[in-house]
Amino acid sequence: MKKLIITLSILIWFILIFYYENKNIIMSNTLNNNAIINYNTWSYQESVDIFSWALLFNNDYVINYNLGNSLFKTDNETINIENKIKLYNEVLEIYSGSLAIKYSQDTQGNYEYVEDKLNQLLNPEEEKQNKEKGNINGITRYPIHEIFPPLPIRLVTWNSFHNFISTKIRDYNCANGR
Repeated sequence: MKKLIITLSILIWFILIFYYENKNIIMSNTLNNNAIINYNTWSYQESVDIFSWALLFNNDYVINYNLGNSLFKTDNETINIENKIKLYNEVLEIYSGSLAIKYSQDTQGNYEYVEDKLNQLLNPEEEKQNKEKGNINGITRYPIHEIFPPLPIRLVTWNSFHNFISTKIRDYNCANGR
């Protein structure tokens, strides 16, 4: 009975340590998953809000990337050109932050796409000349389904949690000669 109580108290101690060390990651993953659900159901403004909250817990390049995608998708709600320019500049800043954390070819492609869209807004004369030449908005260069695919949901599963705890207990037992 004494061994059972000691084992349970050690297990609870490790669970508390795991939670304390990883609470920000767990919280950001939970928020990220909720935002992805909103994104995949076309609730882009809600997903922007939730991704912004997730960044408070963990400044991850994936969350930055997802936030940039969601923010860009809110473009359809913006009609004013000045607001679109502000929006595109904000999206470019977010993608830059994501690229600063970790380089991703998808993020770089999205950055270039948004940069081209911004240049089209800033230089409408060039856009008219390009249309006359047959180059329409770089559509062949940036197919939209490749730029903004549905976001995958990252879940913390029971197996990953169980493996983590088992590893911690094994390491503890090895360190104490058990």
